[in-house]
Amino acid sequence: MKIVKFYLILLSVLIISCASKNISKNNIKVHFKSLANDFAAVDMALYDNNKFELKTAVLEMHGNEEYILEHEGIWTAADSNYILIIKKFKKEQLMEYLFGGWEHEESGFEIISQNKVKFPIDKEFLIINNVKCQKQ
Repeated sequence: MKIVKFYLILLSVLIISCASKNISKNNIKVHFKSLANDFAAVDMALYDNNKFELKTAVLEMHGNEEYILEHEGIWTAADSNYILIIKKFKKEQLMEYLFGGWEHEESGFEIISQNKVKFPIDKEFLIINNVKCQKQ
């Protein structure tokens, strides 16, 4: 059973890495990836061109299904924080997706408006969709 879960996680990571859009991936400025877990593979990259991608492949939801959540936007930096601007989300969806039920301080994120979140530049770990992610 552990081998099957390993292969599901590996498959999810491969799907995430292959599912690229129009964002230039030449120069990653900041990159967070999920630690090993049975729930989801998470990948968040901020690029030098001030765009970012946030992808999550959720494992074993609703039976054995897998589905991928993908979000893009732009980022800026101010006052020792990265600020992510996600145009497709509303505040409630940001809270649910990014914080995933964790306490605000533990997630590393702070919602600053209906479509913006921030996190400290020096943060080494973030909680995204209930998954601990480490800066690469």
